[in-house]
Amino acid sequence: MEAQFEPPLGHLFKPFNRMRMRRNQAEYASMDNPEVTAEEVLADLVKARGLVEDFAAKAIDLVS
Repeated sequence: MEAQFEPPLGHLFKPFNRMRMRRNQAEYASMDNPEVTAEEVLADLVKARGLVEDFAAKAIDLVS
């Protein structure tokens, strides 16, 4: 997504990549990856909401 929206919005997706990789670790569990904790999910939920809000605001600015 970064490449598709760069410029001007690609930088907004940087936190998403870490969350995507963590989701993959959880779905394909191994002994090397710790379980996802409730605290981790709640912290990422705040980041995900911010990502959507930032992207929506910037996208609306681009078409206005």
